[in-house]
Amino acid sequence: MNARTAKKSKLFVFGCGEDYQLGLSVDLISTGTDDHRMQEQMKKKLPLDFNVSVPQEVPNEHLLELHDGNDERREIEQIVGGSRNACVLTNLKELIAWGWNSHDTLGLGDIENDSFCEESSGVRGANERREEFVIKPRKAMYFEHDTTKELDVGMKNEFVQSKIEQIALGGWHALAIDQYGRVHAWGGNEYGQCAQEKRKMTERGEIELFLQIATPVTIPLDYRQPRQLIKAKRVACGGMSSFVITLSGDVYQWGCPVGGVGPNVYRPQKIDGLRDAREIAAGSFHVLVLTKDGQVFSWGHGEYGQLGHQKTGNEDRPRAIELLNRKGVVKIFAGGWHSACVTVGGNMLMWGRGEYARLGMGDDDCTDKVTPTKVKFPANFNEVSIIDASLGGSHTIALTNKGEILSWGRNSLGRLGRYCEGPFSGVPGVVKLPPLSGEREYLCTKVSCGGRHNMCLCIETESIEERERLLRTWTERVHFDEQ
Repeated sequence: MNARTAKKSKLFVFGCGEDYQLGLSVDLISTGTDDHRMQEQMKKKLPLDFNVSVPQEVPNEHLLELHDGNDERREIEQIVGGSRNACVLTNLKELIAWGWNSHDTLGLGDIENDSFCEESSGVRGANERREEFVIKPRKAMYFEHDTTKELDVGMKNEFVQSKIEQIALGGWHALAIDQYGRVHAWGGNEYGQCAQEKRKMTERGEIELFLQIATPVTIPLDYRQPRQLIKAKRVACGGMSSFVITLSGDVYQWGCPVGGVGPNVYRPQKIDGLRDAREIAAGSFHVLVLTKDGQVFSWGHGEYGQLGHQKTGNEDRPRAIELLNRKGVVKIFAGGWHSACVTVGGNMLMWGRGEYARLGMGDDDCTDKVTPTKVKFPANFNEVSIIDASLGGSHTIALTNKGEILSWGRNSLGRLGRYCEGPFSGVPGVVKLPPLSGEREYLCTKVSCGGRHNMCLCIETESIEERERLLRTWTERVHFDEQ
């Protein structure tokens, strides 16, 4: 292994791997051609896959070696945990995904095949499916073809492939932004989360059902002028809904309405009264938005106080969380039924559902919180600042300015990545990465929660001096990105 390869970031995972979302079952893939043998082999999962209680490395050869001439320069840039699946985005702007593929959530249908499924009795894509689980991480090939024809981007005489800049995974659908600022969607569409009409009548009078989208589709944010490009800078997926922040700071939403009643929305709708949005985070059925002036807005379901409005109850329109004004919020996060934010000083506040102590208020406090409340870190963490975090279905992980991972919340299926007694832990604790010899240590730079699993991107450092230098550079970059 050469020096360049040794310095590549490494992906570690822990938690539940029931749906192959950890990427650790590659060696279990059958080499036989018999479908029955393949199914039997899939059933023989190692116990490790169900309950990975400490971080395990996903070998780079499983993720990054695609034998296409780019293996040496390919590195992981972003990590995203979905409800029961996972993906990474490389520095070459490629999407590599694995795990649960219900409703074609992973977007791996290639462009040579039909985008949906074969027709059956005039109904298209009704109950067919391609592959329920993707065991080995696989590259999405759709973005390799020329997509300039879908919108006028001023490049008509040359081949241009899409390069993915950001991706989000929802309950069973996904969104992505390419280098032009266009939004792509794929996966489940029963509620319009891919912005496609669920039923369409063909010229022959047959009904086509667009219940799932195998091959990504490009979504114009202004359906009245579909060839006019409104550039996006952030995407987020709820359980059955989709959200976009544009380059100008406007917010669009579609799919199943969060927090209100009414029909599903099959076209992007601009949210009135919400301006200068910078960041967005979507939980199962609620949404948070951070604006340029530091205000945090929320709407959607609020039965556990996850909206932070000092009371329970739903909101169908964005409403400012007053208690976060002038707190210096720089990052926001949304889990299944809980929410969090990080301030410029490295403090972390949480609110919403408190079951399993997912809010980090101590082992004796599992109550819901309707107001943002500061996480209770142990006394020896006084000098530690929180840089980043991610929220799962019923647990939380955070990243410190020292490159350490902390976890708390529900303790089943290894999702905390550390030993603790009982069904939960409300006291944040350190998740230890595998030890290295001498002064060498891993330094974590990114974290992401799935529903019951976790992903951590780490780099290997040779000495204390190297770690301190990298931490200074990394912290400065994080603060710059928050401006």
